Amino acid sequence: MNQWRQHKIAASMSSLPTPQHPHFVPLPQTNCHNPSCQALIQMPHPILQQPVAYLRKKATDSDDLLAVVCHSCRHGFAYSVGEFYVPSTLGTHDPFGTGELSLFCVSLECDNKDCKIRTELFASKPHGVSTKMAQDELQTWTIEAISCYCGAQLIIPPPSALARLPLGPENPSPGEY
Repeated sequence: MNQWRQHKIAASMSSLPTPQHPHFVPLPQTNCHNPSCQALIQMPHPILQQPVAYLRKKATDSDDLLAVVCHSCRHGFAYSVGEFYVPSTLGTHDPFGTGELSLFCVSLECDNKDCKIRTELFASKPHGVSTKMAQDELQTWTIEAISCYCGAQLIIPPPSALARLPLGPENPSPGEY
Protein backbone atom coordinates (compact mmCIF):
# COMPACT_ATOMS: atom_id res chain seq x y z
CA MET A 1 0.00 0.00 0.00
CA ASN A 2 1.40 3.38 -0.87
CA GLN A 3 2.37 6.01 1.70
CA TRP A 4 -0.31 8.45 0.49
CA ARG A 5 -3.08 5.98 1.32
CA GLN A 6 -1.55 5.21 4.72
CA HIS A 7 -1.38 8.93 5.48
CA LYS A 8 -4.96 9.54 4.31
CA ILE A 9 -6.30 6.66 6.43
CA ALA A 10 -4.30 7.83 9.46
CA ALA A 11 -5.58 11.39 9.02
CA SER A 12 -9.19 10.25 8.85
CA MET A 13 -8.70 8.03 11.92
CA SER A 14 -7.43 10.95 13.96
CA SER A 15 -10.74 12.78 13.57
CA LEU A 16 -12.88 9.86 14.71
CA PRO A 17 -14.81 10.03 17.97
CA THR A 18 -13.22 8.11 20.84
CA PRO A 19 -14.47 7.14 24.32
CA GLN A 20 -12.78 10.28 25.65
CA HIS A 21 -14.76 12.49 23.25
CA PRO A 22 -18.46 13.31 23.61
CA HIS A 23 -19.56 12.13 20.17
CA PHE A 24 -18.49 8.52 20.53
CA VAL A 25 -19.71 6.29 17.67
CA PRO A 26 -20.03 2.48 18.06
CA LEU A 27 -17.62 0.33 16.06
CA PRO A 28 -19.00 -1.43 12.99
CA GLN A 29 -18.72 -5.20 13.09
CA THR A 30 -20.26 -8.21 11.40
CA ASN A 31 -20.22 -11.99 11.60
CA CYS A 32 -17.63 -13.98 9.67
CA HIS A 33 -19.01 -15.42 6.43
CA ASN A 34 -17.41 -18.81 7.13
CA PRO A 35 -20.36 -20.97 8.32
CA SER A 36 -18.13 -22.90 10.75
CA CYS A 37 -16.76 -19.71 12.37
CA GLN A 38 -18.61 -17.66 14.96
CA ALA A 39 -16.17 -14.73 15.10
CA LEU A 40 -17.16 -11.09 14.86
CA ILE A 41 -15.10 -9.07 12.41
CA GLN A 42 -14.56 -5.43 13.34
CA MET A 43 -13.59 -2.66 10.97
CA PRO A 44 -12.85 1.02 11.66
CA HIS A 45 -15.21 3.63 10.19
CA PRO A 46 -12.57 5.34 7.98
CA ILE A 47 -11.82 2.12 6.10
CA LEU A 48 -15.52 1.56 5.49
CA GLN A 49 -15.95 5.14 4.31
CA GLN A 50 -13.01 5.24 1.86
CA PRO A 51 -13.88 4.24 -1.70
CA VAL A 52 -10.20 3.49 -2.38
CA ALA A 53 -10.53 0.52 -0.01
CA TYR A 54 -13.52 -1.00 -1.83
CA LEU A 55 -13.38 -3.86 -4.26
CA ARG A 56 -14.05 -2.68 -7.78
CA LYS A 57 -17.63 -3.30 -8.64
CA LYS A 58 -19.65 -3.87 -11.75
CA ALA A 59 -22.64 -1.74 -12.69
CA THR A 60 -24.97 -4.49 -11.46
CA ASP A 61 -23.45 -4.52 -7.95
CA SER A 62 -25.56 -2.57 -5.49
CA ASP A 63 -23.27 -2.48 -2.46
CA ASP A 64 -19.70 -1.37 -1.91
CA LEU A 65 -17.61 -4.42 -1.00
CA LEU A 66 -14.49 -4.80 1.09
CA ALA A 67 -12.12 -7.81 1.17
CA VAL A 68 -11.54 -8.89 4.78
CA VAL A 69 -9.85 -11.91 6.32
CA CYS A 70 -11.22 -13.25 9.61
CA HIS A 71 -8.84 -13.09 12.56
CA SER A 72 -10.14 -16.40 13.87
CA CYS A 73 -10.56 -18.81 10.94
CA ARG A 74 -8.21 -16.92 8.56
CA HIS A 75 -10.68 -17.11 5.66
CA GLY A 76 -11.13 -14.07 3.46
CA PHE A 77 -14.46 -12.98 2.05
CA ALA A 78 -16.03 -9.97 0.37
CA TYR A 79 -18.21 -8.07 2.84
CA SER A 80 -20.66 -5.35 1.94
CA VAL A 81 -20.01 -2.11 3.78
CA GLY A 82 -23.66 -2.15 4.88
CA GLU A 83 -23.14 -5.44 6.75
CA PHE A 84 -20.89 -3.67 9.23
CA TYR A 85 -23.63 -1.16 10.10
CA VAL A 86 -26.48 -3.56 10.96
CA PRO A 87 -27.75 -2.25 14.34
CA SER A 88 -27.75 -5.69 15.98
CA THR A 89 -24.02 -6.14 15.30
CA LEU A 90 -22.68 -2.67 16.20
CA GLY A 91 -20.06 -2.77 18.93
CA THR A 92 -20.08 -0.49 21.94
CA HIS A 93 -16.55 0.88 21.79
CA ASP A 94 -13.67 1.35 19.34
CA PRO A 95 -10.89 -1.20 19.99
CA PHE A 96 -8.83 0.31 17.15
CA GLY A 97 -8.85 3.70 18.85
CA THR A 98 -7.84 2.21 22.20
CA GLY A 99 -5.13 -0.02 20.76
CA GLU A 100 -6.93 -3.30 21.57
CA LEU A 101 -6.94 -4.13 17.84
CA SER A 102 -4.55 -3.38 15.00
CA LEU A 103 -5.44 -3.31 11.33
CA PHE A 104 -3.22 -4.84 8.66
CA CYS A 105 -3.54 -4.49 4.90
CA VAL A 106 -2.03 -6.17 1.86
CA SER A 107 -2.57 -5.60 -1.87
CA LEU A 108 -3.50 -8.85 -3.57
CA GLU A 109 -2.40 -9.44 -7.13
CA CYS A 110 -4.61 -10.80 -9.88
CA ASP A 111 -3.74 -14.24 -11.29
CA ASN A 112 -4.43 -12.81 -14.78
CA LYS A 113 -1.08 -11.27 -15.69
CA ASP A 114 -2.79 -8.86 -18.14
CA CYS A 115 -4.89 -7.41 -15.32
CA LYS A 116 -3.30 -4.59 -13.33
CA ILE A 117 -6.06 -4.24 -10.70
CA ARG A 118 -4.93 -4.52 -7.09
CA THR A 119 -7.35 -5.67 -4.39
CA GLU A 120 -6.81 -4.49 -0.82
CA LEU A 121 -7.31 -7.18 1.84
CA PHE A 122 -7.79 -6.10 5.46
CA ALA A 123 -7.27 -8.08 8.67
CA SER A 124 -7.79 -6.97 12.26
CA LYS A 125 -5.51 -8.51 14.87
CA PRO A 126 -5.45 -8.30 18.68
CA HIS A 127 -3.06 -6.03 20.57
CA GLY A 128 0.38 -7.56 20.74
CA VAL A 129 0.36 -9.07 17.25
CA SER A 130 3.42 -7.58 15.61
CA THR A 131 3.81 -6.89 11.92
CA LYS A 132 6.26 -9.81 11.74
CA MET A 133 3.73 -12.16 13.37
CA ALA A 134 1.00 -11.06 10.93
CA GLN A 135 3.40 -11.45 8.01
CA ASP A 136 4.26 -14.99 9.16
CA GLU A 137 0.53 -15.82 9.24
CA LEU A 138 -0.22 -14.30 5.82
CA GLN A 139 0.54 -17.47 3.83
CA THR A 140 -2.04 -19.41 5.90
CA TRP A 141 -4.91 -17.15 4.85
CA THR A 142 -7.55 -18.64 2.54
CA ILE A 143 -8.84 -16.16 -0.05
CA GLU A 144 -10.56 -18.34 -2.68
CA ALA A 145 -13.93 -16.69 -1.89
CA ILE A 146 -12.61 -13.32 -3.13
CA SER A 147 -12.03 -12.76 -6.82
CA CYS A 148 -10.62 -9.94 -8.88
CA TYR A 149 -12.87 -7.52 -10.73
CA CYS A 150 -11.90 -9.31 -13.94
CA GLY A 151 -13.11 -12.62 -12.44
CA ALA A 152 -9.70 -14.24 -11.97
CA GLN A 153 -8.35 -15.62 -8.71
CA LEU A 154 -6.25 -13.42 -6.44
CA ILE A 155 -2.74 -14.22 -5.28
CA ILE A 156 -1.32 -13.53 -1.84
CA PRO A 157 1.96 -11.61 -2.25
CA PRO A 158 5.14 -12.19 -0.24
CA PRO A 159 4.80 -11.52 3.51
CA SER A 160 6.83 -8.29 3.28
CA ALA A 161 3.88 -6.72 1.39
CA LEU A 162 1.66 -6.84 4.51
CA ALA A 163 1.62 -3.56 6.45
CA ARG A 164 0.11 -2.33 9.69
CA LEU A 165 -2.17 0.67 9.15
CA PRO A 166 -1.58 3.60 11.51
CA LEU A 167 -4.67 3.69 13.73
CA GLY A 168 -5.50 4.88 17.20
CA PRO A 169 -3.95 7.36 19.59
CA GLU A 170 -0.64 5.53 19.87
CA ASN A 171 0.46 5.18 16.25
CA PRO A 172 3.62 3.13 15.91
CA SER A 173 6.62 4.86 14.46
CA PRO A 174 7.14 4.34 10.71
CA GLY A 175 9.82 1.74 11.42
CA GLU A 176 7.23 -0.51 13.13
CA TYR A 177 4.79 -0.78 10.23
